[in-house]
Amino acid sequence: MAHYQISRPLSVQTNVHNLNYEGSWGTFTYGEPRRVSVSMKYRF
Repeated sequence: MAHYQISRPLSVQTNVHNLNYEGSWGTFTYGEPRRVSVSMKYRF
């Protein structure tokens, strides 16, 4: 997770899920794939 406060009411957050995923179809290993989500929050 990374969080950055742009200004007092505005912030941005990034989450990376399963960052160390190593799957290979040749050896038939399977796991949850990597996902990235970004959110922006503004408070009035």
